Amino acid sequence: MADDFLKKFVPEDGERYVFFENGKPVFVIMSFDDYQRRIKNSNQSNEKKEEEIDSEEEEDLTIDDLPV
Repeated sequence: MADDFLKKFVPEDGERYVFFENGKPVFVIMSFDDYQRRIKNSNQSNEKKEEEIDSEEEEDLTIDDLPV
């Protein structure tokens, strides 16, 4: 029964409600499917960043690279 009450507040696909307190966002209501998509996209983005870091060539620094 409580879940029926809460379902009234779950936004449509892609929508979300952001609640503010003292002008700052404090929590968000979104569908679980949207939440899962955001997590998946975030993880894929982080994996790409890690691959980019791993693929960068490391340079050996020498004394000449130090600031004067």
